[in-house]
Amino acid sequence: MSIKIHQNIINELYPNYKLLSRFSGGLSNYTYLALDTITNKEVVIRFKGENGELFVDYVNEEKNLKHISKLEITSNTICTIPKIGLKIYSYIQGSSPSCDSSINYLKVSTILKQLHNSNIKFTSDFSPLTRLDQYEHYHNNFNNSYYELKQAFLNYYNLYLIDKHLVACHNDAQLANFISSNHDTYFLLVWVFAGNNDPLYDIASFGNKDFNCA
Repeated sequence: MSIKIHQNIINELYPNYKLLSRFSGGLSNYTYLALDTITNKEVVIRFKGENGELFVDYVNEEKNLKHISKLEITSNTICTIPKIGLKIYSYIQGSSPSCDSSINYLKVSTILKQLHNSNIKFTSDFSPLTRLDQYEHYHNNFNNSYYELKQAFLNYYNLYLIDKHLVACHNDAQLANFISSNHDTYFLLVWVFAGNNDPLYDIASFGNKDFNCA
């Protein structure tokens, strides 16, 4: 979907916003840097991507964001429209750390610890096994190595993870979802998968793309 189409959509809802450029990445959404022409401040506008509703519960996201706002560890939400997966939030000037640069592990761990110890109860559990079954229904052509890996995971899960105490988790705390502001303050973005889960899931997510980072 082109920026022109999304600009037409936003014109109908909030004509004061002008889309400037699209951010890369995002498997279930389209995300743009935009300008609020009234305040002259930059914001971020996310639109639901194709089939985004198959992976994200936007109603739950809206409820969870209200809980998270109390912790001040993410950007400020300006407005959401769950029915169409629209979210507008403040833009944080900065960049995501990478394995090629210095990662402030203390600041990363402080954010996760603050979340996990917050006593926040999200509207639903993340339920990785239920989610896995759901995803398998979307794509039913798997090779043998997938089922071998799945069985190894289930064996481990039943031994070590099934009775764990669940706390508020981000559930996609990969490096790309952290941002270091120009003032060297860390924030954790993209809460579409937030839910109650084993806190070790967030640690595993951090090393998702490169375990050398974890």
